[in-house]
Amino acid sequence: MPKTHTVRLAFFHGLESNGPGAKGDYLKSISAELFAPRIDYRNPSEVNRLWEEAIAFKPDVVLGSSMGGWFALHLSAFLDVPVVLFNPALVGRSFDPIPLELSENRPLAHVLLGKLDEQISGDASLEWMTQRGIQPHVDWIEEGHRVSSEAFERFSSQALYTISKAKRYDRSEFSEQLHSQLKLGPLEQSLAHAVMHKFYTKDAICTYSGGVLPRGQSFAQRRWTDELNLIEAQLNKVQQNALDSQVQLKGFREQLELMASDPDWADPRVRKKMSDTLQGITRIGSVSGSALPYSRNTLIPRTTPIIYHDILTFFNEQIQYAHVKSKSDIDVDSAVIEAKRQAFNVDFNASNAPNYQSFRRVSWMAIPKHINGKSSYAVTASVGIPYPRDRSRHLHYWSALGDGTWKFEYSETGKLGKV
Repeated sequence: MPKTHTVRLAFFHGLESNGPGAKGDYLKSISAELFAPRIDYRNPSEVNRLWEEAIAFKPDVVLGSSMGGWFALHLSAFLDVPVVLFNPALVGRSFDPIPLELSENRPLAHVLLGKLDEQISGDASLEWMTQRGIQPHVDWIEEGHRVSSEAFERFSSQALYTISKAKRYDRSEFSEQLHSQLKLGPLEQSLAHAVMHKFYTKDAICTYSGGVLPRGQSFAQRRWTDELNLIEAQLNKVQQNALDSQVQLKGFREQLELMASDPDWADPRVRKKMSDTLQGITRIGSVSGSALPYSRNTLIPRTTPIIYHDILTFFNEQIQYAHVKSKSDIDVDSAVIEAKRQAFNVDFNASNAPNYQSFRRVSWMAIPKHINGKSSYAVTASVGIPYPRDRSRHLHYWSALGDGTWKFEYSETGKLGKV
């Protein structure tokens, strides 16, 4: 990662470490300024002093390893800045250097955990964070508690690059706009915050409606069951036809064996007779879509069309609102691109204008405009252009936790409204 000359980093080493060492040297080489003191965690007065000095330093990102990870997470939450952790001692510590309580802020967190760590349980640390509303971005490596310099440099570089892409905006303004402009209720607002926390490089959030069963779940289930019965009936018919054809084929072969000589295959009458006989034997039916009342895709209960609604965009630390109501995600793209142009005050007719094709590459997330409070899940859709010739689409599944918050489960390639 090249030196940015803008990012201020704070790094805190582990309990048994002699200091920041080579890891601190690496961070110094890529940051504008580094706060990486040597800490005696067994000296409360020293730890308290460094806590105050770290706050006064005002880092953009905090990093910490082991006991330093415990310290770094509390500091990042207090300052509300991103944090990068390496086998953090969030559980299983032998002592607390100073009493610290986690603030109400929930920072962006990137965590590297060693699969072979016998000192701190990575799973227990993750559970500690998720129980407190922190949803970290996690990588596992085949190493123990002490992370190698190579793994440290690789992971910190990757995490800092991703953090540098994060959209910066006023969180309270975002909450107000979700309510006043997007007209979202508490559940939808909570999901929007979870989306932007998990996918914090997105350029925009768009709401969508549709994708519901027009006549309800019970009607869809009845139709689905009826169509499965049709398939079963046809399969039975095909099976019976196959048995009948086997009997016909056996009889036909016996007739051929009783003939005094082989058929004259040049005689048109013989050829037609053989063809007619085979047609009856091979007509056993099919279970392909063309043989059913509906094609294969329409057997799946249909949902209402997807309609995209209002948008909030995040460019140049601004939150902008745009109104759309369209079935086409291309219209959403156009609105997001225009918001981007306005935020950066771009004139494509100017001599120094950016490349238009590159500039118009945007990404956004669609969230449901109406969520049933009884539903156990929600689906969001990611639309973006990560590569020049590839327009990626993914569906993301979220579990409702029962307290009005959401947990990201997994994603898969797909598009809203499509099987």
